[in-house]
Amino acid sequence: MVFKLLQLFIAFFKVGLLSFGGGYTLIPIIEQQVVDVYQWIGHDEFMRILGASQAIPGAISIKFASYVGYKEAGIIGAIVSITASIIVPMAAILILFNILNKVDRFPVADRSLKAIKSATWGLVLGFGVQALLKTQLAYKNLLIGILAFLALVVLKISPAIIVIIAGLIGLILYK
Repeated sequence: MVFKLLQLFIAFFKVGLLSFGGGYTLIPIIEQQVVDVYQWIGHDEFMRILGASQAIPGAISIKFASYVGYKEAGIIGAIVSITASIIVPMAAILILFNILNKVDRFPVADRSLKAIKSATWGLVLGFGVQALLKTQLAYKNLLIGILAFLALVVLKISPAIIVIIAGLIGLILYK
């Protein structure tokens, strides 16, 4: 049990450590740790959790840490995983706010953040392509994916609403 808790801590500490960009940029990092490295869950389960987590408020890393930690080691596993995932970002925020309070403008950070924003959309796009390639490409799946994309980008519908609607459509289409 102690070894399992240590593995959970290390995996989610890495997620927190590499969480630049936040949100969707974490998805490939989380997938690498929980699917590829430790094999706690498979890709299909990962995608199901990812979809379901869109309907739940909160940070994606904490939702995955809660799920995987609980699945592998119960409540203690969830607590260890969540704690590990927030240590580095919390410390970084405290340090950054301390620095920003002392400096009016930090041009080096501004230049870095411009590049980080570009890398962020590249990571999100890359994850989307990887997920598409790993998904069974039936016409129904492709149609749902395209409609979800259009609902988000064109109609500006909340991701939570899109996930709920997709779930309801799935109940009808996949009998």
